[in-house]
Amino acid sequence: MTRERLVTIRKDEDQRAGEAMGVVKHLYLPFHDGQLPHCGETTAAMVRIIRQEQPDAVLAPDPWLTYEAHQDHLNCGWSAADSLIYCNLPLYLPELPPHDVRFIAFYLTSRPNQFVDITAETEAKLAALSLYKSQFTPETLQMAIEYLALKSADVGASHGMKLAEAFKVLTPLHLHTSVDSEFI
Repeated sequence: MTRERLVTIRKDEDQRAGEAMGVVKHLYLPFHDGQLPHCGETTAAMVRIIRQEQPDAVLAPDPWLTYEAHQDHLNCGWSAADSLIYCNLPLYLPELPPHDVRFIAFYLTSRPNQFVDITAETEAKLAALSLYKSQFTPETLQMAIEYLALKSADVGASHGMKLAEAFKVLTPLHLHTSVDSEFI
C-alpha cells in the first residue's frame, strides 16, 4: 500500500458512502492519514472552505472527548472549533470575505446538549459505514455496527426517541473566553 493508493481508495469509499447518504459535494483537505496538523495550516484550510461554502453549521469530532487517542480526530475537532473563531475575522485570510457560522455540532461527545432522532436515517447510515472497507475488517465492522445500533437505541430511549444521536452544540461565542460552555 502507498499513500497515493490509500487516498484513491478512501476517496472512492467516501464518494460511494456519500451517495448512499445523499451527499452531493465532497471537499478534501490536502493532508494524509495520521498527518493532520494541529490547528494552523488545518484551521486556515477549513476557514477557506467555510468562507467559500458559507455553511450555517460545522460538524466535527469532539476534541475534548476523554481518551480519544486518534490525533487526526483531535486535530480535526480543534481546527474546526478554531475555524469558527477565525472565519468571521476580516484580517484573517483577507483575500476571502468573512462568514459567520451559527454553530458547531461536535459528535462523539461525552457531554451532549442536543439529541437528534435518527430512526429514519439509521439504515442508510449503517449501509454507508459498511462501504468503508479499507478502515474495517469484517469483524470490526460488525462490532462498529452493533455498537452504533446499541448506542443510538440507548440515547434514544433516554430522550423519548427510538434511535438518537447526541451532539455538543456550541456557538462561536461559547468557544472563546466562556467559562460556562462546559455546562451548556
